[in-house]
Amino acid sequence: MARPRLDLCSNLIQSRQVSMSEQSIYKGRARHSTPAVGGSLYLWAGAQLDLPEILARLHDSRSRRKLVSAVEKFTLSTGRWTSHLTRGTPPLGIVGYVCATFRSNIYYYAGWCGHDRCFHNSLNVLNTLTMSWNQLHPNDESMMKKGYGGMLSLEIDGTDYLFMVGGSGPKPSVKRPQFQYDRLDDGMARTNEQLLYNLSNGKFTVPSVSGQCCPPTSYFTINKITGNKGIMFGGAVTYDGLGITTNNVHIFNVTHNTIHWESIKKGSISVKGLWPKKRCNHASAVISGVSTSPALVVIGGSGRTRHLMSDCLLFDNITTDEFSCKKIPLPESVTGRYDHSLTAVTMSPNCVWLVIVGGFDEFKWNIFGGENTHINDTNRLTMIVEFVYEAGEWIVQSVLDGHDLTSKKYQEKYELYSKTRTWWMDQVVEYPTEKEAELQRYIQLLHQKLAETNKQAKVDDNNKLEEVLKAQVQIHKEKQILTEDIEKLRATVAYNEVYITEIEEEKKQFEEEKRKLEELYLKEKQITKELKTKVVVNEVHITDMEEEKEKREEQYRNEKQITEGEFTVPSVSGQCCPPTSKFTINKINGNKGIMFGGAVNDDCLDVATNNVYIFSVTHNIIVSYY
Repeated sequence: MARPRLDLCSNLIQSRQVSMSEQSIYKGRARHSTPAVGGSLYLWAGAQLDLPEILARLHDSRSRRKLVSAVEKFTLSTGRWTSHLTRGTPPLGIVGYVCATFRSNIYYYAGWCGHDRCFHNSLNVLNTLTMSWNQLHPNDESMMKKGYGGMLSLEIDGTDYLFMVGGSGPKPSVKRPQFQYDRLDDGMARTNEQLLYNLSNGKFTVPSVSGQCCPPTSYFTINKITGNKGIMFGGAVTYDGLGITTNNVHIFNVTHNTIHWESIKKGSISVKGLWPKKRCNHASAVISGVSTSPALVVIGGSGRTRHLMSDCLLFDNITTDEFSCKKIPLPESVTGRYDHSLTAVTMSPNCVWLVIVGGFDEFKWNIFGGENTHINDTNRLTMIVEFVYEAGEWIVQSVLDGHDLTSKKYQEKYELYSKTRTWWMDQVVEYPTEKEAELQRYIQLLHQKLAETNKQAKVDDNNKLEEVLKAQVQIHKEKQILTEDIEKLRATVAYNEVYITEIEEEKKQFEEEKRKLEELYLKEKQITKELKTKVVVNEVHITDMEEEKEKREEQYRNEKQITEGEFTVPSVSGQCCPPTSKFTINKINGNKGIMFGGAVNDDCLDVATNNVYIFSVTHNIIVSYY
């Protein structure tokens, strides 16, 4: 089979990604994630409005896997969703899973199966270049099976890790002594269990914990601030066997073996502005600009009584001791939701787009407890909030709904950003290496010093800032060439991996068919041998039967003659006796006899004789001799 040219790789890969329609508007979705890879967002599974309840409650079936194997892809350049079928086997944990990205891969961990108390803790990866699934680690009884936790991809001393924390699920069979497992009244458990997964060697480790660790929590948000630093906010904790909402804020640092936690509480440090209300099922994202420190944006969520938290919060200066929180005005069409997803995409050095997808907008109480109502308004299913950094603060520039995303105005806005959007910013924000992070921290330090100088001396030093920015742009422009080559190489490698996988699958199929044919041949050979043996045995048996038949026929004829009393006149040979009377005749053995004396006729007179005759008798002949 001729192999296609490598320059057709992208076309071949696209041919494997079956688009269901040019414009796919997914139906209601909640308890999902929409991670960004490059210029696209990827939506898989979740609580789906279009997934039949009967299939959702099945543990596993061909029909269910077919429905959850599709991945919806939102392309920022077009503002449109397209649906793509994936290869391989998708995870069973379709609701409340956690995910994180690293380059072109999306990692999915844990989640609820959709029926009873069936939770999972397998780790799977989706390759967005080939749209194929691969399981990295199966379900493991030594770790708690759960959902509604958190996971981040982190870089520690040049090594890439996945960090998992928290969640709720069935009571685990193995409990780690350094973590807590709160029992809930419904028999479930909530935990603060933490794990590290090394992407290089594919091994899980259980780290030690220091500082003010978070309590057992679920339904919270967790976001990465820098290479190995993150922030955790809100969620549900346990009180007297029940779940209650919280407004806990924790900052954590991750090393190879230790997770160090710091709890930020009202009054513990200099806190400016309001203190956030308690909530869970919210969504959050970290945003940052060239001249700003990272900030956390929180949208929506629900309170303890299931009421909506229809607001947007901005946590600023989260890497300094000047931590503050303030509200950002946004329409309720954006904030009035929970169990949705929020993804930050940097469009320029001082502009970030926040993409909000799906969620619930109402909880309806009933005699059975209640049920959630999916957002199904096409204008609210996908929305974008444009944040820009001006005059030392983040402000909302515009809010785009589903109708706006299909307009010409949106296309013009995106094209305008595309012309000024530099590749280096996309790389620094999405895939920072340790060296890039160090450079970013150094630049931020320069900006902080510059801001302090401007504040004290009231001197405009924009020229110095511009020089620093130009230097940084030049560095990353040089990196762009290398990065593009790497991406091309990745695509080639991905294509080769797909090709090799297909060859291996064909080889396995051929070997399986060969094995089956060999087994069939051996079976037929054995059957033939057995049949030949049976034929020989039957022939011998038939011969014996024929001989037995002849004997029986002969015996039957003899017995018939005797039984029926039939006379026969035999022929005579030898020296037959003359006409004689008054003689004696006796049997010597079976068919042999003797005759003696008697009277014979001599000139019409009876004359005594002493003749002796021996005779033998067959069926038709009497042989006699004198």
